[in-house]
Amino acid sequence: LDLPKTIINNGISGEGFEGVGSTRPFLQLHLPFGDMLFGEPVLLFDGFHLEQPAYLFALCFAFLFMVVVNGSFKRFINTLKGRMGGELHALALQTKAKE
Repeated sequence: LDLPKTIINNGISGEGFEGVGSTRPFLQLHLPFGDMLFGEPVLLFDGFHLEQPAYLFALCFAFLFMVVVNGSFKRFINTLKGRMGGELHALALQTKAKE
């Protein structure tokens, strides 16, 4: 993910914001491999055109959202690992008690 690089280069430094009132598209979507299939990139969604401060806030909130999603995945995986470890420990105690 190159979102932190985009925050620094475009959001803070202002690359692509040449004049007053200039905008950049946020969440612009292209068809993957569209240039290989059709010979030119296929634009699915033109995005939201934002000025520099709004663009910076949108990028920062997108980054924060990705961090929260990543943390949620880690918590879910660690919870499942803990449950599995507890069940294996209980199973090992049961088999040891039978012997």
